[in-house]
Amino acid sequence: MIHLRRENLLKQYVSKMLLGAKRERRWQPHTTKKVPGVSIHISPTAAIKEMQRVRNQFLEFEQLLSHHHRIELVYETMINGQSLSNEAAEKICELFQLNPAPMHCDFVKINPNELELMVKNYDELASALRGTEFEQFLD
Repeated sequence: MIHLRRENLLKQYVSKMLLGAKRERRWQPHTTKKVPGVSIHISPTAAIKEMQRVRNQFLEFEQLLSHHHRIELVYETMINGQSLSNEAAEKICELFQLNPAPMHCDFVKINPNELELMVKNYDELASALRGTEFEQFLD
């Protein structure tokens, strides 16, 4: 079993919200061409509520899956450019009993890394998250 998760719950939420954002041109989630960025307004209250839900769900999954053979891959560290990191590739190959091999894909990242480029009201969001358990997810 492969458990893929995002470490940055705020970026996970923003990415989810950006799926419905109107873009300059039509795109597919798995694209090989750079997509022009967009930004949206994020409700701080909704973001906090969703991050709490995802955090709690993760803890439930950890408990449910604790007796199963699995590997955990973290989105933020498993990708190195357009390749899987050596560590992620090794874990996958070991799980499926394959000889280690480099793994590369032509897909490109759709959203930028910086939250400020994706969130129109970044200052408001950052202010709401400061002093909370989710402050660590700000850029």
